[in-house]
Amino acid sequence: MFSEALMCFGASSTIVDEDNNCDTSKEESFDSVEVTEGFWIVPEWKTPPDVQAMNIILNPRLAFGTGEHSTTRLCLLLLQRLIKGEECFLDYRTGSGILSIAALKIGAFLSVGIDIEPLAITSARQNAALNNIGPENCNYAWL
Repeated sequence: MFSEALMCFGASSTIVDEDNNCDTSKEESFDSVEVTEGFWIVPEWKTPPDVQAMNIILNPRLAFGTGEHSTTRLCLLLLQRLIKGEECFLDYRTGSGILSIAALKIGAFLSVGIDIEPLAITSARQNAALNNIGPENCNYAWL
């Protein structure tokens, strides 16, 4: 069905690789990420490497943002330098909610995340709950 759809959109040929041995779960592909010393992004299904650190617990589901991509890591580092306390933070294209959650854990007072994907908003809300962040400090909406 995928090949037929591609042909309808102008592809001249298609090859679909149906490798049945590719059974990699998200648990195997997402590991804890150390952003800086004392600051970790930890998958929901793993124990934090340092329980005393600032740990963001995350289940990325279908949304972008795990801390592994260099742009996300750079944004996290920038948040650490810019947030001094009590700021309001806007997370445009929030994805998993990782930046909103980080902003609040670093010291922001309020965070608002928006995205065009309803699944991203669902994921971001669940990730906020994993980090004991409630709607009084963090709101998500889709456009």
